[in-house]
Amino acid sequence: MATDVLVRTTEHCPSSSPNPVQSKGRLAPKHFRSVDWPTVHQAMKSLKPAEQRFITKHTVGMCGVGKFGKRWGLDSENRCPLCGLEEDHLHVPRCPSDRAKTQWQLLLQEVQEWFQSTTTATPIAQFLGALLRTIRTPAWCRMDG
Repeated sequence: MATDVLVRTTEHCPSSSPNPVQSKGRLAPKHFRSVDWPTVHQAMKSLKPAEQRFITKHTVGMCGVGKFGKRWGLDSENRCPLCGLEEDHLHVPRCPSDRAKTQWQLLLQEVQEWFQSTTTATPIAQFLGALLRTIRTPAWCRMDG
């Protein structure tokens, strides 16, 4: 599966060699080696194959959005139905339409309620809540080398 490729990549890819994850701009080189790939591998192995595929595709931006619907011949256009802008995996959580903003706020509230219902440690809930609130801001994932 995809995690096997990631684990093999980290084990066999010299630090000077371009790495597929790094070369696509998905993860800054300085952060790549700090990822606990064996734990990622273990977590992925605990999922069903369909869930592994979903996580892998979502991680690299291959989601069921307008961009890929058009590319795969499933849709005639790649525009967001809410705002009309090009719809890719980054557009979905950042859509400027009022409906999308409202839905995002409702989802954030549901996550906070879930944190409370599962007695998630307060510092963890606060950190994850703050991280989720930044997703609608394009600068949140800026690569800085």
